[in-house]
Amino acid sequence: MAELFPVLRDFIQTQLGEVPAQILAHTWQIMLLHHNFFVDTTQQCKDAWTGVGVPEGMIPWLDESRCEACSSSLLSPAQLSIDANYLVDRDEGKFEYTCVACGHTGLIAPLMIDALNEAHDYDPRDGEEPSVEVCMQCDRATYVIYEQICLWCAAQLDYSECAICEERLGQYDQDNGGLCSYHAHTYEKAMRD
Repeated sequence: MAELFPVLRDFIQTQLGEVPAQILAHTWQIMLLHHNFFVDTTQQCKDAWTGVGVPEGMIPWLDESRCEACSSSLLSPAQLSIDANYLVDRDEGKFEYTCVACGHTGLIAPLMIDALNEAHDYDPRDGEEPSVEVCMQCDRATYVIYEQICLWCAAQLDYSECAICEERLGQYDQDNGGLCSYHAHTYEKAMRD
């Protein structure tokens, strides 16, 4: 609920041209207290993830993750995972979060990966191409094609463009020695003849 307070404030100020405190009176003071509590709790949750092995490239997607039970963004590392010395990047199948809002616990890695993939959702029926694919190094759906990097393991391409035609290369072109599939095929054909 407190996440909506800035939206209400902006609506009152921009659409109605009024001051929220005048329109909402005592309710505005209560809303400010709740909002400040929410902001403080959000910061505590964010700080709690420091030092538990969240891959650097996935931190923005941790911020986008929501509780599976109540959709709250107030997620903190589960104390049991911390006590067991689990790390998110190393123990993704064991490291859990705890929702501060409802107490639900669950695995954090799938939430981060889902948030990344939802943000990069595409519809092939519209002629769109995927922008995220499974990384060939870590086997997670966290390789961002246009950035040519895996957000989980930070794997990058050895060859980013074809040495002959400068076509952009992908993960599957890496075995071609810096050539696109066309030029690799042409080279192999020439070598056979």
